[in-house]
Amino acid sequence: MKQYIYSIVGVCLSFSIQAQIELGTHFMSNVAQNNLTNPASFIDNGYKVNLSLLPSVYAGFYNSSIVPGDVLERNGRSLYLDIDGLIEKIGVDGINIQTNLNIETFTFSFQAKRWQLTLNHGIRVNTFHTIPKSMLQFAWGGNAQFVDEIINVAPSQNILAYQEFGVGLGYKISDNLTVGTRLKYLVGNAAYQTANAKASIYTDPEYYQLTADTDYLINTGGVPESDINKGEFLNLDDFEPSLFGNNRGVALDFGASIDFNERLNIQTSVLNIGKIKWEENVNNYWSDGTTTFAGLDFQPLFEDGDYSPEDIIDTLVSTFEFTTSQNGFNTVLPSSFYMSTTYKVKPKLSVGVLLLLQGGQSDLTTAIAMNVKKDFGNIFSIGAQYAYIKGSENNIGLSTALRLGPVQLFFSSDNVIPLINPMKGQNVNMRFGMNLLFGKIKTQKDEFSVPTGNDGVRNK
Repeated sequence: MKQYIYSIVGVCLSFSIQAQIELGTHFMSNVAQNNLTNPASFIDNGYKVNLSLLPSVYAGFYNSSIVPGDVLERNGRSLYLDIDGLIEKIGVDGINIQTNLNIETFTFSFQAKRWQLTLNHGIRVNTFHTIPKSMLQFAWGGNAQFVDEIINVAPSQNILAYQEFGVGLGYKISDNLTVGTRLKYLVGNAAYQTANAKASIYTDPEYYQLTADTDYLINTGGVPESDINKGEFLNLDDFEPSLFGNNRGVALDFGASIDFNERLNIQTSVLNIGKIKWEENVNNYWSDGTTTFAGLDFQPLFEDGDYSPEDIIDTLVSTFEFTTSQNGFNTVLPSSFYMSTTYKVKPKLSVGVLLLLQGGQSDLTTAIAMNVKKDFGNIFSIGAQYAYIKGSENNIGLSTALRLGPVQLFFSSDNVIPLINPMKGQNVNMRFGMNLLFGKIKTQKDEFSVPTGNDGVRNK
């Protein structure tokens, strides 16, 4: 249990990053990756073809409760973790942790009159963790604080790694309305899913015995079978992800964009409506029943530093009695809903507001962003942003894109503060990459201009 607590804390305080929360890219209409947030969004950089041969990378981390600087104490040159302060910071509903790593290995878009075709291949690694506050309180302070109470000690986790092959199509129904959709073929590489997450503990007021009631089911797919007798539920030994395996699925994106006039635009999209069916290398670990046992107080072990993780794990595993089976299962993708409004104050200056709702397991993450973007021709753009993400305030974002001939470089982050000061890193993400641009789109002015001679007189 001690090992588990420190692994949770490590995730919360780590910045070596592993349905992402991405806001700033949505406003970068001159970058091809903007289309990933809305398939109805036409790339607005003046070129017909946008091609990315080098991978573009998105990495993000978010937790709903903890700022590292609030729970780490400095003593000389060393930092110490304040466990009591950490638990105090966590809300009644527990802590939600999310990490994302998305690598776009290939993106392509082509515009022709009212149509836009997009192709993409990406590698996705998403993790979602919900840790009950009572679980951490029980593990750290023992069961004496919960006499004659039933508490929840069941974490809910979802770790998913898969590949995405996408084909998107956008169509301008009229000068004011554009719709789009994207079909995704999915290949599952690895999954760790808490299908049932019930584990409650009751402390008897007379004998201080613990009664555990569990209905806890863990499904894994694409990875070798684990040795539950050693407390292992995710085995990555000899793990070899396959480019085309038997764990497959499909998903859909839908979007629309409405121009009310030359200045005002509203967009909406729903992403990742789909699932992956796991049939290869699947294992299920299930604990179901009621058990009475003597409690453990782990706090002295933390303080003395003298403990045996193997003894603790063996005790817990033997107490909850997990069994193993091999039944296929489905993983539903974390879906996202975007709605934004953009207003052009000037032809090259725009302001926008975005609402993002993202569902991961049973939890719903909400984010609101306000963005200002300035274009300098079609060569350079820069944007600034303020965002509120559920449980995380004061996220200051920056985004920029630079075109050097046919090469476009871009960078976006929804919160640059942790990049400067990691101790403020409750939420941090970034996307960066390079695109190649071809086939300049002729404007209406270009199409109807009259060629002239060197003396400025119209040619006849």
